[in-house]
Amino acid sequence: MSSSGSSSAKTKRSARRCLFGRADPALTQQWLSERLEEIRNKEKAKWGFNFSCEMPIPGTSEYEFTPIGEDSVPEFYRTKHISSVSSTLSSPTKENHVELCTSDDSDSSMMDISMSPITPAKREHATPKKRHGKLTDYMVVRKKRLQHSPKRLDIVLPENGRLASRV
Repeated sequence: MSSSGSSSAKTKRSARRCLFGRADPALTQQWLSERLEEIRNKEKAKWGFNFSCEMPIPGTSEYEFTPIGEDSVPEFYRTKHISSVSSTLSSPTKENHVELCTSDDSDSSMMDISMSPITPAKREHATPKKRHGKLTDYMVVRKKRLQHSPKRLDIVLPENGRLASRV
């Protein structure tokens, strides 16, 4: 510690302690992927629907999925796709997603979804931002004057032993 070279080589350790050692990111990612796949398989078996491809699995469910037109459902249930410059570039995850979801028995009517980006003009017609009002907008502000003489309570004990109060 007397030399400056040895003190600069040592780094300060933080007060935090790692009780179980450092986690291996690869093992953590593998474990998370396995658990996620388990959950997806359970949900797929339960509902008879492939949520990653957004397609029903024919004949495997007690539910019957019937495609309907977009005009027959309220607007807030409709699928909205937002495209941006970064989404127009092809990415490996998108290509894998498309490859996994394409099959010969897929119904093309389910894939008929119009893609329209949200423009600033559409945002203006959306729900307006809430204005947080102040309490003084709804009432008049008045100073409350304090009374200088507090109430005085005298307790008088009469000769008969019962308490009586006088204000």
